[in-house]
Amino acid sequence: SDVAMLAKLSPTVGWVKYPFPLPTLSPQAREQRRMMFKNERFFHKDICEHTNTATVSRFTDKHVFSNAAWHGDDREQKIFDYDETPSFADAMRWLCDNTTYQDLIGSSLNVTQNARYTNHASKQSNTYLLINARDDEYCAYGNFITHSTFCFDCSNVANSEHCYQCVSSDRLFGCLYCYNCINSQNLHFCHTMTNCQYCFLCTGLHNQSYCINNKHVGKEAYEAYMASIDLGSYHAIQEILIRYAALSHQQTQSAVVNPWSEDVIGHECMNSHNAFMCFDLQSCHDVRYATACFESQDMMDITSFGELSSIMYEWLAVGKNSTNVFCSSMVGESHHLLYCMESKYCKHCFGCVNLYKKEYCIFNKQYTQEEYETIVLKLIEQLQAWQMWWEFLHPSLSPFPYNDSIAIDYYPPHAIIDHSGNATIYDEKWIGTVHLSDDNEIASWVFRRWKGDDIPIRRRNRREEINIPDNTVTIAAKDLPDSLVWVDESLLQKAIVCAVSWRPFRMVPMELEFYRKHNLPLPRLHPDVRYTQRFQQKPDRTLYLRKCDKTGEDMLSVYPQDAPFKVYSEEAYRQEMYG
Repeated sequence: SDVAMLAKLSPTVGWVKYPFPLPTLSPQAREQRRMMFKNERFFHKDICEHTNTATVSRFTDKHVFSNAAWHGDDREQKIFDYDETPSFADAMRWLCDNTTYQDLIGSSLNVTQNARYTNHASKQSNTYLLINARDDEYCAYGNFITHSTFCFDCSNVANSEHCYQCVSSDRLFGCLYCYNCINSQNLHFCHTMTNCQYCFLCTGLHNQSYCINNKHVGKEAYEAYMASIDLGSYHAIQEILIRYAALSHQQTQSAVVNPWSEDVIGHECMNSHNAFMCFDLQSCHDVRYATACFESQDMMDITSFGELSSIMYEWLAVGKNSTNVFCSSMVGESHHLLYCMESKYCKHCFGCVNLYKKEYCIFNKQYTQEEYETIVLKLIEQLQAWQMWWEFLHPSLSPFPYNDSIAIDYYPPHAIIDHSGNATIYDEKWIGTVHLSDDNEIASWVFRRWKGDDIPIRRRNRREEINIPDNTVTIAAKDLPDSLVWVDESLLQKAIVCAVSWRPFRMVPMELEFYRKHNLPLPRLHPDVRYTQRFQQKPDRTLYLRKCDKTGEDMLSVYPQDAPFKVYSEEAYRQEMYG
């Protein structure tokens, strides 16, 4: 239960245990608040204040150092001298405004190994625009890519090679446009496949080979059919994608997918147990309300990573080998932290921001262990009196505008109301309204959820989003040749104008080489648009109470009752698919 987990996680300071009370916000509101502190994909031109050189960063209005400079021993780590006069919030706000941030999050080795524009990534070599990635080579335009090589435009893919436009898959080789496929090779436009090879436009198969439209045709007929299809033609690919979408809607789905797991309530939790309301886990146990975590245990209210970590509560994007981290964000390989942000390799710190290799610090100032424990006890009592002790960092401390953070992906507003009272409705299914109080470039807003949950946010207005320098040669996406036969190296010097967002984007040499090797047509869409299309393939992180279409029993599913395809309980699905 939540009560038992909170009792287990409650920290001890100076031999005094301070129990966490039950949360006051819903799990969704708590997650939304955490997500406001992470910007994965929206980059801005910036200046490294240490070297005075141009860089690209996650921020619009913060002090920024390059990755190498931030990790340097000569970086000044500013402190706030605590004298009990200012409030905790004032001290944190001063540190957030005056300390220096990393431009992009990642290992300092990434830069030396030609990993360009990677964010929240480690152990990268020759990669480009990868987000939330680890141990990859020659990959680009991906999100949550791990232990993979030569994978382009993929999301949530692990242990794979030579894949393109694949989502939620593991151990693939030579696959194109695949979703939820495992341990397979040479699949094209396939959905929910296991241990298969050489299949085209197939769904729901296991231990099969040389199949077309779910029918076994044999090697010779399969190869003849594939030779008749021009997968190098953009227009041919678009026609196949229409058939693939129709095929996906015909596929019976399991209510949830939690392979090799037990006692799990959630979706896509692999090799995990005792997990409640969790999504996208790998090898985790004893966790509650966690998403996108790996090889960790004893955690509650967790968002992103946490590899080989334990004893965590209300944190976002904590790196591997961390323990006893509470109410913190962007922390790497640290222990016994409370209310810390953007810090690495730290121990026993409270209210610290952008700290590196420090111990027993409060508001970035060094203390002895005895001094530290005495002051932290006073601060906890202060937070208890203000009813802030159990809460995550206040939303006003987020260094990002709401629409630069990952919260905009998972919690887009139903409506935006400007300062004149005019409302723009976006989607009736979305939750909450955003109320604008001014029309500045970085504007102040209030995100109003149900039951009176109001979250203060900032929003970046996108009036300058499309900005093409005068000396840039452009080509409209519609004017690109149908296949690579008519493409030469001069394309690398041009900016392609996206067919949907009208935003310009460039090819990089590694990308063009990949398309040529695999005989793929050039993309017509901006990388952000391609990311959104892959993101929308995955079901929402929501569990619906609905009926099984096979047995009529009540069950929890990531697919609502009105889903356009059949949804079976896990047991009914296994019987249907595997007998």
